[in-house]
Amino acid sequence: MIGVNRLHIGAGGGSSNGLLTGLESYYKLDESIGTIVDSHGSDHSTAESVTYGATGKINDALDFEKGSSNHVDFGAVKDFGSYGGVTISAWVNLESLPTVSGGSD
Repeated sequence: MIGVNRLHIGAGGGSSNGLLTGLESYYKLDESIGTIVDSHGSDHSTAESVTYGATGKINDALDFEKGSSNHVDFGAVKDFGSYGGVTISAWVNLESLPTVSGGSD
């Protein structure tokens, strides 16, 4: 299981305004069913085969099962080329870490 709670998509440089500078979309991912709401803009999305209502860092989260085809469809990809850079951040909770075989530390 991968629980995701809060997704920020932004472009441009930072300033004292923090996350709002260049922010394109902000998804809380705490819906209990239906449309995934863009709390900053109007780029609402749909979820496919995810579990709503998982325990999140803040409120609820979406639960994505390993090996499944569940996902959030954010629609057409924005053209961020004119911004000179893009940042995508998310709070993610992994149920377990993957095992690496043959490696040494």
